[in-house]
Amino acid sequence: MEPETNMRAYEGAVIGERFRLDRYLAEGSFGAVYRATQQAYGVPLRQVAIKIAKRPMSDNEASKVFGDALLMARLVDNAPKASLRERFVLVYDAGRCPDTGPLPGHPYLVMEYVHGGSLHDALKSGPFPLTRTIAYFEQILEAMDFMHGGMDNPI
Repeated sequence: MEPETNMRAYEGAVIGERFRLDRYLAEGSFGAVYRATQQAYGVPLRQVAIKIAKRPMSDNEASKVFGDALLMARLVDNAPKASLRERFVLVYDAGRCPDTGPLPGHPYLVMEYVHGGSLHDALKSGPFPLTRTIAYFEQILEAMDFMHGGMDNPI
């Protein structure tokens, strides 16, 4: 059995010369999430979230593990309304860390970085007002309808 990878230790590392892992955010059994900076030619482009697996994987295994996120990226890009695309976290990129850098062979998924914290943190101050809850629920239903074949979506 492989030793557990200390994912927090990679804060500050650069993945594939394109993603600087600025801040370790959280970790689960599969991998860790960082706030990162996407860069091109050494120029910072934007803040992103990047999820990196704790262990190396083949491209085939990684495509299965991240399959739902990759499918969602393709579908959301073709959403019929811009407001519908706002219901999803955008997926920008995916790949495996190069063999010559930190975390060699570990797959990653690069997503939109969403400011504002988690739902768990938001609920610490108490339940949402009913009107806000209904508005959120309607947005969730609209997104679920789209993902499950509504709105002329060809799933």
